[in-house]
Amino acid sequence: MSGALEVLLARLYSSVLETERFLKDRAAYARAAGLPEEHLQDVLGIDAATLRFTVQSFEYKRRRTARRPAQGTGEPTQST
Repeated sequence: MSGALEVLLARLYSSVLETERFLKDRAAYARAAGLPEEHLQDVLGIDAATLRFTVQSFEYKRRRTARRPAQGTGEPTQST
């Protein structure tokens, strides 16, 4: 997997807003993110429903982790 593809996927997985921008015009978004043409077909084939589900799942996990107290301190953990 190329570095540009990894960066693109990380952006998509970390933001519902970025995911929706991507889904409006996948090819333009991918090119603007610096994705090489050789990987363009890979991202064009991503199923929208599966991507949305994945992003929402990651968001839920991030929120849940941010609310969980740090072990032994009784204080909430800070997400980075």
